[in-house]
Amino acid sequence: MSKRIFVFWCVFFTGQGLLAQDMGFNPDGIEPQTSPFRKFMTNFSFNFQIGYGRTFYTHDIPQLAILRNNGALLLTDDVNPGVDNPISAYRYWLNDPQLINTTFNEDDRLVSSDSTTLRMVGRGHNMPITLSLHYTIKERFRIGGGATFEFHNISRVGPKSGDTLGTYESNFGTTLHRRFFGLAGYRFLAFRNLSYVAEVRAGSFNLGNDYNSELIQKGLFFDVGVSIERHLSEYFRVTLRPSIELKNYTINFPDTEIALQHKMVTPYVSLGASYSIPELRRCPIKSCHIQINHVHGGKEYRSRRHPFYKKQNPNYGENYPQLFRYKGKNKRRL
Repeated sequence: MSKRIFVFWCVFFTGQGLLAQDMGFNPDGIEPQTSPFRKFMTNFSFNFQIGYGRTFYTHDIPQLAILRNNGALLLTDDVNPGVDNPISAYRYWLNDPQLINTTFNEDDRLVSSDSTTLRMVGRGHNMPITLSLHYTIKERFRIGGGATFEFHNISRVGPKSGDTLGTYESNFGTTLHRRFFGLAGYRFLAFRNLSYVAEVRAGSFNLGNDYNSELIQKGLFFDVGVSIERHLSEYFRVTLRPSIELKNYTINFPDTEIALQHKMVTPYVSLGASYSIPELRRCPIKSCHIQINHVHGGKEYRSRRHPFYKKQNPNYGENYPQLFRYKGKNKRRL
C-alpha cells in the first residue's frame, strides 16, 4: 500500500511540474535548452546608417601656374605667355586632366609658383549610406566590416589666399563614391540604456566613374568616430555616429611627369539603426501572454507580447510600466 502511495505522489508532482513548464514556468529549475548556433549568431549585429558630410580639399601646386581663362581656373606649365598668344593648359585637373589649347587674353591672369606658394582649397558635400556587420566579443570589443555608398559633389575650389582668380569648374554634378572597410571598436562606457563605442574604420575607396582611374594613385582611407547607441530593446538600437575621415589621392597629368596630390578631410554625422539576432526563438504559442523569457516543454523562449524595437527587460515585462490610473485623464481623478 505504501509503495502505491509513493508512486502516486511521484506521478502527481512530475505531472504538475510538466504542466507548469507548458504554462511558461520552470519551478523545478530544469536547465532549459538553447541553440548553440543562436548563441553564436546573437553576437552579430547588422547596421544601417545614413548621414551628411562636408569634404575639405587642399592642393599644393609646386610645378604649375594657375591660369584664369574665360572665368575658368586652368593649370599650365607655360609661365610666360604673351598677350593674344596660344597657350596650352589643363582643365578638370581635380578628376580627369585634359590638355586644351587656348589663347592668353588681356583679361586673363596667370599666377606662377615661382612668385608665391600656390595652394588651392575646396569644399564638397556628401551623403553616405553605410551597411556594416560586426561581431561583439565579451560585450565590449567588436570587429567587422562594411561598405559605404556616397553621393558627392564639389561646391567650390579656389585659391586659399582669397585671391580673385575665380573658382574651379567641375565637369560633373554629383558622383558616386564607394568605400569598403574593416572596422574595430571598443565600448568604453555604458550608462543606463546608452552605450558609447570608439570605432576605427580603414579600407579602400573608389571615387566613381567621373574620376579617371587610369591616372589616379590612391592608398587607404581612415575613419575615426564614436558610436552613441540607445538600446530600445535587447536586440535593437538606434545610433548616432560623429566621425572624421582622412584620405588622399595623386592624379598624374597625361603625357607628362606632372603629378598633383589632393588631400581630403571629411567630418560626418550619421544616424542609423543596429539589429542583433535574438538568442531565443519567439514563443510559438499564440495565446501566451508572458512578457519575460520563459520555458515551454524544456525549451526557453522570448515573449511574443512585444515587437523587437520596443524596450524590454528579459527578466520582467515592461509592456505596462505605468498603471492606467496614472495616465491621461485618469490623473485628475486621484
